[in-house]
Amino acid sequence: MNNPFTDHPHSVNENYFTHMRHSLSYSVKFIWLAFMTLVHAFFPFIFTNASSKLVKKINDHLDDRLTNRNQ
Repeated sequence: MNNPFTDHPHSVNENYFTHMRHSLSYSVKFIWLAFMTLVHAFFPFIFTNASSKLVKKINDHLDDRLTNRNQ
């Protein structure tokens, strides 16, 4: 029987709690990213490259996970 709580985590070779940990860590990073870009919008001299660097870091991590999953 399909379990909606574990189907997707298993499809990416993770268990429920590992997947939860990764998802929560992305949530925190995205909240931080939103804060930095909001501050940068009003004060362009603050967080001048931080948002771009964080987006690249997240993207690289996701690419690595996808590559490892397909091997």
